Amino acid sequence: MLEVNGNAMNIFTCNIFLFVAVSLLGFATTAHACEDGGQQYIKVNEYSSALNSEETVTSIRIVKGFWYGDVFITVGESERKITERASCAWIISEGREIVYASDGGSGGFEGEGQTLHIYNVKTRQTREVLSQYYMIDEVKEAKLASGATVLLVEMSDGNAGNPYFSVVDPTRGEVYFRRLAKPAAINGDKITLNICRFGDWDRYPPDDKHDPTPKSTKTVSLSKVLKNKVICNKPDEKSRRRTESKTGC
Repeated sequence: MLEVNGNAMNIFTCNIFLFVAVSLLGFATTAHACEDGGQQYIKVNEYSSALNSEETVTSIRIVKGFWYGDVFITVGESERKITERASCAWIISEGREIVYASDGGSGGFEGEGQTLHIYNVKTRQTREVLSQYYMIDEVKEAKLASGATVLLVEMSDGNAGNPYFSVVDPTRGEVYFRRLAKPAAINGDKITLNICRFGDWDRYPPDDKHDPTPKSTKTVSLSKVLKNKVICNKPDEKSRRRTESKTGC
């Protein structure tokens, strides 16, 4: 459960959903589709009609694949394919951009690490904003009091199901990372993370909807971490070493 300014809200991992949060932080309405053994399709009609229909997405679908699938978006009256390698995709920036999870990450357990990409509907250009050692489960867009936008990325590993959390600056890349952490509550520009013990999630059955009791919590200022250097993860599966670069990855 994620709590937004005192209100409990369910978190859905890799299912179709529409998410609207009433928060000072300003979560945007987000459309989401994941490849889970079938064709997923979702229509999005919430975006302002003042936006140019030729530059915004009205629907998104992922066509069946073994693990990754083709992502198709509808812009205006036409549909286009933006990638052949996505496990999940989200509509952000009021329909002007798509963010999707793909393979080719930095290693991890059995090479499961994924990458996160942002596709610009108008320019048709794609840029990579994160490369990790873990599988990407969820992405939420958040608008700060300053007007800046961040992406909140929830991840997990295939070994013990442990959670991981990153903050991504859409214009630069990953700027914050925390192991064994899961978002719990948001208030203003601050997010509270539940910190768990290694293996806690592995003790629960797959259909259990309750998170294990955290060992501690940590409050993070999103406006502060947005100023951090970009994190670059070396493709080193065994040591999982992390480096930071002043110029980005």
